[in-house]
Amino acid sequence: MIKELAENLFLVVRMPKKLFASLAGGPDVMGALLIITIMGILYGLQGVLHPDTVQVWGSIDNLGSISILLYAVLVAITSTVRAIIGLSLLALWIKVWLRFLHVELKYANIFSIVPYALVPNLIFLNVIKLLWPDIVMGTQKDAITQPSFYKTSFAHLFSGLEQSHERLYYLLGNIELFGLWSFVLLVISIAIAGKITYQKSFLIVFAPWLLIIALILSSM
Repeated sequence: MIKELAENLFLVVRMPKKLFASLAGGPDVMGALLIITIMGILYGLQGVLHPDTVQVWGSIDNLGSISILLYAVLVAITSTVRAIIGLSLLALWIKVWLRFLHVELKYANIFSIVPYALVPNLIFLNVIKLLWPDIVMGTQKDAITQPSFYKTSFAHLFSGLEQSHERLYYLLGNIELFGLWSFVLLVISIAIAGKITYQKSFLIVFAPWLLIIALILSSM
């Protein structure tokens, strides 16, 4: 299983179309769950080594050394569960739209594809955050009132907008290098698996992102 996962992760970078065509023919649910688990472990390590870059169970500052391992486990489990729920809903969204387009594709196949398409965001970005915590602009201690972004986002290029154009700054913060990479892979994966045009696949992927951003911006 580990060898197969490693090969598939290699294909994500080098030959994503080949990987997604394969997953469309035969689901790899265990591989998808393993990717999410790895993401959770990486997040748990961040919670211990760089607590300011995550916000799941509050600050580790007041915990004793004996509790550090427990804290890491709690962060890892919580992050994994959240990811499973979020990606399951995303897969369901894709399933509904493919059904609307008269495309029959099993939910298991879609759920298998989504984590692989989001590998740049789920794994690559979290590895970089673990090795280079300064990639996070600010901290997560006030994540509700002062959301943090990455230095790989457009917000880093236009940091002067944070005070003068808050909504535009937030929008730019959500346009990030690894996120764009995952976005493109998800568009490609849906188009290949569902045998639909890239334009239709783009709309399926873009719609939920646009909806979430619009709701957040309207509340600011």
